[in-house]
Amino acid sequence: YLAWLKADVDNLGAMFSLGFREDDGTRHDTVSRVVTLSRMLDAFFSQWLPGFIERQYPDCYIVYSGGDDLLIVGPWDRTIHLAGEIREHFARFTGGHRAATLSAGIALCHPRLPVVRAFQMADEALEQSKQRILRGEDAPKDQMTVFGCTVKWSRWAGVLADAERLAAWRAENRIASADLYRLRSYARMYAQFNRGDVRGLRYAGMLAWELGRKVQDSRSADREFLEWSKRLFDIGIDAPIRHLQIACDYALLYNRRRNDHER
Repeated sequence: YLAWLKADVDNLGAMFSLGFREDDGTRHDTVSRVVTLSRMLDAFFSQWLPGFIERQYPDCYIVYSGGDDLLIVGPWDRTIHLAGEIREHFARFTGGHRAATLSAGIALCHPRLPVVRAFQMADEALEQSKQRILRGEDAPKDQMTVFGCTVKWSRWAGVLADAERLAAWRAENRIASADLYRLRSYARMYAQFNRGDVRGLRYAGMLAWELGRKVQDSRSADREFLEWSKRLFDIGIDAPIRHLQIACDYALLYNRRRNDHER
Protein backbone atom coordinates (compact mmCIF):
# COMPACT_ATOMS: atom_id res chain seq x y z
CA TYR A 1 0.00 0.00 0.00
CA LEU A 2 0.93 3.61 -0.57
CA ALA A 3 0.05 6.37 1.87
CA TRP A 4 -0.95 9.82 0.68
CA LEU A 5 -0.27 12.41 3.36
CA LYS A 6 -1.95 15.80 3.16
CA ALA A 7 -1.41 18.42 5.85
CA ASP A 8 -1.78 22.14 6.42
CA VAL A 9 -1.54 24.78 9.12
CA ASP A 10 -4.71 25.31 11.15
CA ASN A 11 -6.47 28.69 11.34
CA LEU A 12 -3.97 30.43 9.09
CA GLY A 13 -6.40 33.22 8.23
CA ALA A 14 -7.02 33.97 11.89
CA MET A 15 -3.28 33.84 12.54
CA PHE A 16 -2.70 36.67 10.09
CA SER A 17 -5.81 38.71 10.92
CA LEU A 18 -5.79 38.34 14.72
CA GLY A 19 -2.37 37.01 15.62
CA PHE A 20 -0.75 40.43 15.78
CA ARG A 21 -3.31 41.89 18.21
CA GLU A 22 -3.22 41.98 21.98
CA ASP A 23 -6.24 41.43 24.22
CA ASP A 24 -6.64 45.17 24.77
CA GLY A 25 -6.89 45.76 21.02
CA THR A 26 -3.35 46.98 20.49
CA ARG A 27 -2.26 46.08 16.97
CA HIS A 28 1.21 45.03 15.80
CA ASP A 29 0.32 43.92 12.27
CA THR A 30 2.96 45.85 10.43
CA VAL A 31 3.89 44.89 6.88
CA SER A 32 7.28 43.61 7.98
CA ARG A 33 5.81 41.30 10.64
CA VAL A 34 3.16 39.87 8.31
CA VAL A 35 5.72 39.29 5.55
CA THR A 36 8.15 37.68 8.00
CA LEU A 37 5.51 35.23 9.25
CA SER A 38 4.54 34.34 5.68
CA ARG A 39 8.14 33.82 4.63
CA MET A 40 9.01 31.74 7.70
CA LEU A 41 6.06 29.38 7.14
CA ASP A 42 7.02 28.98 3.51
CA ALA A 43 10.65 28.39 4.51
CA PHE A 44 9.60 25.45 6.66
CA PHE A 45 7.49 23.77 3.98
CA SER A 46 9.40 24.61 0.80
CA GLN A 47 13.01 24.71 2.04
CA TRP A 48 13.60 22.82 5.28
CA LEU A 49 11.08 19.97 4.81
CA PRO A 50 12.28 18.78 1.35
CA GLY A 51 15.85 18.51 2.65
CA PHE A 52 14.72 16.62 5.74
CA ILE A 53 12.70 14.12 3.69
CA GLU A 54 15.55 13.62 1.22
CA ARG A 55 17.89 12.75 4.09
CA GLN A 56 15.62 10.78 6.40
CA TYR A 57 12.80 9.47 4.17
CA PRO A 58 14.25 9.08 0.66
CA ASP A 59 11.54 6.56 -0.25
CA CYS A 60 8.83 9.25 0.19
CA TYR A 61 8.01 11.65 -2.64
CA ILE A 62 6.86 15.24 -2.24
CA VAL A 63 4.07 16.05 -4.69
CA TYR A 64 4.08 19.61 -3.40
CA SER A 65 5.18 21.43 -0.27
CA GLY A 66 5.07 25.18 0.17
CA GLY A 67 3.14 28.04 1.67
CA ASP A 68 1.39 26.30 4.56
CA ASP A 69 0.54 22.84 3.21
CA LEU A 70 1.96 19.69 1.67
CA LEU A 71 1.12 16.48 -0.16
CA ILE A 72 3.46 13.50 0.15
CA VAL A 73 3.21 9.91 -1.10
CA GLY A 74 5.30 6.97 0.08
CA PRO A 75 5.28 3.48 1.61
CA TRP A 76 2.38 3.37 4.04
CA ASP A 77 4.33 2.61 7.23
CA ARG A 78 7.14 5.05 6.50
CA THR A 79 4.67 7.82 5.66
CA ILE A 80 2.76 7.27 8.90
CA HIS A 81 5.99 7.76 10.87
CA LEU A 82 6.91 10.76 8.72
CA ALA A 83 3.62 12.50 9.58
CA GLY A 84 4.44 12.42 13.28
CA GLU A 85 7.96 13.71 12.70
CA ILE A 86 6.72 16.60 10.56
CA ARG A 87 4.38 17.65 13.33
CA GLU A 88 7.15 17.43 15.96
CA HIS A 89 9.51 19.55 13.87
CA PHE A 90 6.78 22.07 13.10
CA ALA A 91 6.02 22.43 16.82
CA ARG A 92 9.71 23.09 17.52
CA PHE A 93 9.91 25.48 14.57
CA THR A 94 7.05 27.58 16.02
CA GLY A 95 8.40 27.44 19.56
CA GLY A 96 5.48 25.28 20.69
CA HIS A 97 3.06 28.18 20.21
CA ARG A 98 -0.44 26.92 21.02
CA ALA A 99 -2.01 28.84 18.13
CA ALA A 100 0.33 27.41 15.49
CA THR A 101 -0.95 23.87 14.95
CA LEU A 102 -0.97 21.40 12.11
CA SER A 103 -3.64 18.94 10.96
CA ALA A 104 -2.99 15.98 8.69
CA GLY A 105 -4.88 13.24 6.89
CA ILE A 106 -3.51 9.98 5.50
CA ALA A 107 -5.21 7.86 2.86
CA LEU A 108 -3.95 4.31 2.35
CA CYS A 109 -4.39 3.27 -1.27
CA HIS A 110 -3.49 0.47 -3.64
CA PRO A 111 -0.62 1.55 -5.92
CA ARG A 112 -2.86 1.19 -8.98
CA LEU A 113 -5.54 3.52 -7.64
CA PRO A 114 -5.83 6.63 -9.87
CA VAL A 115 -3.91 9.55 -8.42
CA VAL A 116 -6.94 11.84 -8.55
CA ARG A 117 -8.95 9.48 -6.34
CA ALA A 118 -6.03 9.02 -3.93
CA PHE A 119 -5.74 12.80 -3.61
CA GLN A 120 -9.48 13.07 -2.91
CA MET A 121 -9.23 10.44 -0.17
CA ALA A 122 -6.30 12.25 1.45
CA ASP A 123 -8.24 15.52 1.29
CA GLU A 124 -11.26 13.86 2.94
CA ALA A 125 -9.01 12.52 5.72
CA LEU A 126 -7.59 16.01 6.27
CA GLU A 127 -11.08 17.51 6.47
CA GLN A 128 -11.99 14.88 9.07
CA SER A 129 -9.00 16.04 11.12
CA LYS A 130 -10.43 19.55 11.11
CA GLN A 131 -13.58 18.42 12.92
CA ARG A 132 -14.36 17.57 16.54
CA ILE A 133 -14.74 13.79 16.33
CA LEU A 134 -15.10 12.41 19.86
CA ARG A 135 -16.99 13.53 22.92
CA GLY A 136 -14.73 15.17 25.48
CA GLU A 137 -12.28 16.66 23.00
CA ASP A 138 -11.67 20.29 23.92
CA ALA A 139 -11.26 21.55 20.34
CA PRO A 140 -11.13 20.39 16.73
CA LYS A 141 -7.98 20.47 14.54
CA ASP A 142 -4.42 19.85 15.76
CA GLN A 143 -4.88 16.16 14.99
CA MET A 144 -4.30 13.43 12.44
CA THR A 145 -6.60 10.98 10.66
CA VAL A 146 -5.38 7.56 9.52
CA PHE A 147 -7.22 4.27 8.95
CA GLY A 148 -10.39 6.35 9.08
CA CYS A 149 -9.81 7.29 12.74
CA THR A 150 -8.79 10.66 14.16
CA VAL A 151 -6.34 11.20 17.02
CA LYS A 152 -4.96 14.29 18.72
CA TRP A 153 -1.26 14.82 18.13
CA SER A 154 -0.71 14.89 21.88
CA ARG A 155 -1.75 11.21 21.99
CA TRP A 156 -0.11 10.10 18.75
CA ALA A 157 3.14 8.80 20.28
CA GLY A 158 1.21 6.43 22.55
CA VAL A 159 -1.00 5.23 19.70
CA LEU A 160 1.99 4.54 17.46
CA ALA A 161 3.78 2.73 20.31
CA ASP A 162 0.75 0.44 20.76
CA ALA A 163 0.62 -0.14 17.00
CA GLU A 164 4.26 -1.19 16.83
CA ARG A 165 3.91 -3.32 19.95
CA LEU A 166 0.95 -5.23 18.51
CA ALA A 167 2.69 -5.61 15.15
CA ALA A 168 5.78 -7.06 16.86
CA TRP A 169 3.74 -9.47 18.99
CA ARG A 170 1.92 -10.70 15.91
CA ALA A 171 5.16 -11.06 13.93
CA GLU A 172 6.56 -13.17 16.78
CA ASN A 173 3.34 -15.27 16.87
CA ARG A 174 2.75 -14.25 20.47
CA ILE A 175 -0.77 -13.24 19.46
CA ALA A 176 -2.94 -14.34 16.54
CA SER A 177 -4.59 -12.29 13.84
CA ALA A 178 -7.89 -13.30 15.44
CA ASP A 179 -6.81 -11.47 18.62
CA LEU A 180 -6.24 -8.30 16.61
CA TYR A 181 -9.62 -8.57 14.89
CA ARG A 182 -11.34 -9.03 18.26
CA LEU A 183 -9.53 -6.02 19.72
CA ARG A 184 -10.56 -4.04 16.66
CA SER A 185 -14.21 -4.99 17.22
CA TYR A 186 -13.95 -3.86 20.87
CA ALA A 187 -12.56 -0.51 19.71
CA ARG A 188 -15.54 -0.09 17.39
CA MET A 189 -17.90 -0.90 20.28
CA TYR A 190 -16.20 1.76 22.40
CA ALA A 191 -16.62 4.25 19.56
CA GLN A 192 -20.32 3.36 19.56
CA PHE A 193 -20.46 4.14 23.29
CA ASN A 194 -18.59 7.39 22.72
CA ARG A 195 -21.29 8.44 20.26
CA GLY A 196 -23.86 8.06 23.04
CA ASP A 197 -24.99 4.44 22.64
CA VAL A 198 -24.38 2.70 25.98
CA ARG A 199 -24.70 -0.71 24.31
CA GLY A 200 -21.15 -0.21 23.16
CA LEU A 201 -19.95 -0.78 26.75
CA ARG A 202 -20.62 -4.50 26.35
CA TYR A 203 -17.08 -4.67 24.99
CA ALA A 204 -15.82 -4.64 28.61
CA GLY A 205 -17.64 -7.85 29.49
CA MET A 206 -16.56 -9.54 26.28
CA LEU A 207 -12.94 -8.52 26.84
CA ALA A 208 -13.02 -9.73 30.47
CA TRP A 209 -14.37 -13.11 29.33
CA GLU A 210 -11.69 -13.45 26.66
CA LEU A 211 -8.84 -12.56 29.01
CA GLY A 212 -10.19 -14.99 31.61
CA ARG A 213 -10.29 -17.76 29.01
CA LYS A 214 -6.70 -17.05 28.01
CA VAL A 215 -5.54 -17.16 31.63
CA GLN A 216 -7.10 -20.60 32.06
CA ASP A 217 -5.57 -21.85 28.83
CA SER A 218 -1.88 -21.18 29.45
CA ARG A 219 -0.99 -22.29 25.93
CA SER A 220 -2.68 -19.24 24.41
CA ALA A 221 -1.75 -16.77 27.14
CA ASP A 222 1.07 -14.32 26.55
CA ARG A 223 1.56 -12.66 29.92
CA GLU A 224 2.81 -9.37 28.52
CA PHE A 225 -0.17 -9.16 26.18
CA LEU A 226 -2.56 -9.93 29.03
CA GLU A 227 -1.10 -7.19 31.20
CA TRP A 228 -1.24 -4.73 28.32
CA SER A 229 -4.88 -5.65 27.62
CA LYS A 230 -5.98 -4.69 31.14
CA ARG A 231 -5.53 -1.03 30.17
CA LEU A 232 -8.43 -1.37 27.75
CA PHE A 233 -11.00 -1.37 30.56
CA ASP A 234 -10.31 2.32 31.14
CA ILE A 235 -12.99 4.48 29.46
CA GLY A 236 -11.59 7.90 30.39
CA ILE A 237 -10.63 10.65 27.96
CA ASP A 238 -7.10 9.25 27.57
CA ALA A 239 -8.24 5.62 27.44
CA PRO A 240 -5.97 3.47 25.24
CA ILE A 241 -9.02 1.83 23.66
CA ARG A 242 -10.08 5.19 22.29
CA HIS A 243 -7.67 4.84 19.38
CA LEU A 244 -7.12 1.09 19.45
CA GLN A 245 -8.53 0.61 15.95
CA ILE A 246 -5.54 2.50 14.50
CA ALA A 247 -3.10 0.22 16.33
CA CYS A 248 -4.93 -2.94 15.24
CA ASP A 249 -5.19 -1.88 11.59
CA TYR A 250 -1.48 -0.99 11.58
CA ALA A 251 -0.51 -4.38 13.04
CA LEU A 252 -2.75 -6.31 10.65
CA LEU A 253 -1.49 -4.48 7.57
CA TYR A 254 2.14 -4.73 8.68
CA ASN A 255 1.93 -8.50 9.09
CA ARG A 256 -0.03 -9.01 5.90
CA ARG A 257 2.84 -7.34 4.07
CA ARG A 258 5.33 -9.55 5.92
CA ASN A 259 3.39 -12.70 4.99
CA ASP A 260 3.19 -11.60 1.35
CA HIS A 261 6.97 -11.16 1.27
CA GLU A 262 7.50 -14.62 2.78
CA ARG A 263 5.28 -16.20 0.13
